[in-house]
Amino acid sequence: GRIFSIMGYLQGDDVWMPHAEIRLKYRQLKLRSYWYSFRVNLNLDAGLYYPPFQVTLGRIPPISIRGDTAQADLQLDLQPFSGNYLVVGSDLRYIRYHSGQFVEDTVEELRAGVFFHDEQKLGERWRLQAGLRFDWNSRTDWALSPRAAVIFNPAGEHYFRLSGGMAFRKPSLMETSMNFEIEPNPAFPEIKDLFEKYGISNPGLGNELLSSVELGW
Repeated sequence: GRIFSIMGYLQGDDVWMPHAEIRLKYRQLKLRSYWYSFRVNLNLDAGLYYPPFQVTLGRIPPISIRGDTAQADLQLDLQPFSGNYLVVGSDLRYIRYHSGQFVEDTVEELRAGVFFHDEQKLGERWRLQAGLRFDWNSRTDWALSPRAAVIFNPAGEHYFRLSGGMAFRKPSLMETSMNFEIEPNPAFPEIKDLFEKYGISNPGLGNELLSSVELGW
C-alpha cells in the first residue's frame, strides 16, 4: 500500500518480510538471537516538482530493496545479596541494505552495546535503581546512557518515583546513507549530480541526545 516516509510517499508492491528467532535459557543466563529481512519493490514520489516553474525536475525509477538485520542479546540476572537484583548484558546487531538504485549499492552498519541495571531494596518501603548503557556504532559516535531512580511505597500499591537519565537516538541508515539514483528532466541535467550527491541523506548527522527528570505517582 501507500506509505509515508521522510523521502515522500512510497507505494509498496511485492513485499516479503521473513523472520526467525531463537531463545535459550540456562539458570540465570538468557540468550536471544533473531534475524529479520525484507524484500520489497517500491515506487517513490520524492517530490521533485518545482512549483515556481510548474515542472518536474526528475524521477526516481522503481526501486528494488533487500534488507537484513541480525541481532544477538546476552543477559545475566543475578541476586548477589539480600534485597539486590542485578542485570548485566550485551547485544550485537548487523544491518545491511542493498539496492541497484542506491548511489552506494550496499549500505552496512554494525552496533554493539553493554549494559547493567541494579535495584536495591531499603526496608519495606524504599527502592533505589541505577543503570548504565554504553553503545558503539560503526557510523556515528559512541553514546553513554545513565539513569537512576528513587521509589517510595507509602502504602499498598501506591508508589512515588523520582527518576532521571540521559538517552540518545541514532539516525537511521535512511537518514545518513541512502541516496538514490534519479532520472533527471533533460532540461535540468545538473539535478542528477545534485540529488545523488546530497540527496535525502546526510552522512554528517550525529546522535540526538535527551536528558530527563521525572516525578511520578
